[in-house]
This record gives sequence, structure tokens and C-alpha cells, in this order.
Amino acid sequence: MIWLFLLPFLLSSCKADDREMLTKAEPIVRKSNNKEYLLKEPVIRPSPNYPWTKKGPSKYTKITKEHFRCKGSFTNPVRTVVQKSGSLERYFDCGGMDRHSLYLKEGQEFIYPVLINLLNYVQEVSEHKVIVTSGYRCPDHSIYVEPSNRSSKHMVGAAVTFYVQDYEIQKVVNLIQKYYVQDKKLCHFERYTKEDTDCSIQPWMNKEIYFKVYKENEGRNCDNSHPFSYISLQVRHDMSCDKKVVYSWEEAFRSYLRK
Repeated sequence: MIWLFLLPFLLSSCKADDREMLTKAEPIVRKSNNKEYLLKEPVIRPSPNYPWTKKGPSKYTKITKEHFRCKGSFTNPVRTVVQKSGSLERYFDCGGMDRHSLYLKEGQEFIYPVLINLLNYVQEVSEHKVIVTSGYRCPDHSIYVEPSNRSSKHMVGAAVTFYVQDYEIQKVVNLIQKYYVQDKKLCHFERYTKEDTDCSIQPWMNKEIYFKVYKENEGRNCDNSHPFSYISLQVRHDMSCDKKVVYSWEEAFRSYLRK
């Protein structure tokens, strides 16, 4: 009985001895003509000047049409809206920038240049970063964001909402107006006095653009769920062809590529 009790210990000690016998240590031997690999001193090269990282006088990345990509997403929940009649309507969001293009004009992705130029001007002069919260919206995403607005100019690349980091909203308003100071045709701004606006501050407009300020508790939606005051800006008149920018549902629906 004693031998049976000691047998596991004897076997384990034998295995340990066997492992020690199999273990071999070999010294590292270097030949006399071996040379160590010497690392070269690192050379610092400037970053490539890609079009999307091209920078102006300010320290921030230049605004391009890429900043206007649709903010829609399949991960957004189904939105249910109660109509005046009491019926329920359900709205589904789009797949976002990975599933469709920007608005197309003459076969090319298009955002009205004045929007891009004006945002870059604000960013460069203020020296504060411009955040585009909503640029182009495909028809599905536009209705998902604002079911009551079926004629949004976001769908034709003619509208944008944005705010400027750590910068007073009134100063942004002043910069937008200052952008047109040298243009005698467009320098005069009027206040929009109709009572059907959804913001407490009267909007501004000249011949080319119309813009309004939303305070911290106004104009909130899935694209503008942040807590900051922001500006909604849209193009009224295309100065390049002297033509009023008019929304068309048919044009908006057929003028973008689905992927």
C-alpha cells in the first residue's frame, strides 16, 4: 500500500529528470567578421500635399465637398411620426455616404461653390474650426430628419448647417456678411420678417444666400443633436448662371447614384 501511495511521486520525479536531460543550452557564437547592423538617422519628410488635406492660411483642413457627405445611417432607428389625422407614418434612414453619392450635376458630384467658399472664409478669418453638421441629404435621409419638409435644398447640394468651435455665433453672422462687403450687388442684407420661421432670431438674406441662427434649444434633429448654436445656410440664387435655385423632388430623386 505504501508503494502505491508513493508511485505517482516517483513517476513525476522521473519525468522531471527526463526533461532536464533533454534540455540543452547552446552558447551564442559570432564569427570574427560579423558586423552589427547600424540604423541610419531618421529623415523627417513633410506630409504629402493631398487635395483633401490642402490647408489655407488657417491651421485647419480646408473645407471641400467631402465634408458635405450625407450623414444618414442604417443604424438609426425607425422613426414614427403621428400625423394630424392620427395615423402613424414610419420613416427609415438611408445607408449614408457608403451607399450613395452626392447630388449630381452634369454627371459630376456637386455642391454649390458659394457654400464651400464661404465656410473656408469663416474658418480662415476666425481661425477656429468649422464643423459641418449637415450638408447634402439624399431624399430618404432628408425626410427622416425633417418629415414635414419635403422641399429641402439639402437634397440638391444647396444648403448646409454648421457651427464654429469656441466662437461666438454673432461673430459668425458678422463674418458671413463681411464676405460680401466688396460686392456691390450682394453686400446688402435684409431681414426675413415672415412669422413662419422655426427660430427666434430673424433670418438674414441677400440675393445669393439666406441664413438663420438656431439657438441651443432650437432646430434640434438627428444631424444637429449637439448642444451648440448653429447656422443654417442655403443658396437662393445661382450667380454663375443668373438663375434662381429652385427645388424639384423629381430632380433630387433621380440626381444621385445608389451603390
